[in-house]
Amino acid sequence: MSSYTEAITEKAAGTMAHMLDFAVHDLRQDADAFFELFISTGLASEFGNGNLKLIAGISGVELGYRVLETSGINAERISYRYTSGRSREYWAGHALGRFQMESSLPFSDIVSAVPLKEMITLCDGFRDSEIRSIRESLDWMDTLTIPDHMNEEHYQEFSYRLEEAVSAARASGETRLKTLRLRSGYSQSGLAAASGVPVRTIQQYEQRQKDINKAAFESIIKLAAAIGCEPSVLLE
Repeated sequence: MSSYTEAITEKAAGTMAHMLDFAVHDLRQDADAFFELFISTGLASEFGNGNLKLIAGISGVELGYRVLETSGINAERISYRYTSGRSREYWAGHALGRFQMESSLPFSDIVSAVPLKEMITLCDGFRDSEIRSIRESLDWMDTLTIPDHMNEEHYQEFSYRLEEAVSAARASGETRLKTLRLRSGYSQSGLAAASGVPVRTIQQYEQRQKDINKAAFESIIKLAAAIGCEPSVLLE
């Protein structure tokens, strides 16, 4: 259950929406590659952990530039093109930002289960369905504005599909502890030496013989410090 207020959740969704829309359409970035930069720079973790300076303190455009600059990529400063409609990237970002705030799942887990481009396609499908619905109605000729939104029904379907995919991926995949240990270059014995947590205990957490969510707080702190991550990231 998310502890964020609706105002913060909506602000996060809007910032994510504008960032992705700007990155893809104005900065000409590949959606998946750009989002991988967002994750690898650590900005996604800060955003997902509720850093209000990123969520509400800067615009989605500025966040997009920060992702590139933190990655060592120079991008020409250009003006954001404000349009009357919303792109599918905008709505994918909006739904993703809201889903992350409500679920508290790391962005890395979410896009590992459902790549960003699949979310974009999903949002595109919702829009096509809405357009067909209007064209099939008797008064569609009087409706000059093509619908360009994600309504509550669509968001709930989007959220349900993401939740199911993430749950399935986490149940069948590696634990976060193992993933982060390998990324850090540690063997199990190496992490044991660096953290002071017995190697057998690390093995049991990685094989899910023990539930890391029930681990002693001191052990989680030691493992996180050795790996270089926030303690909460290790929890399943």
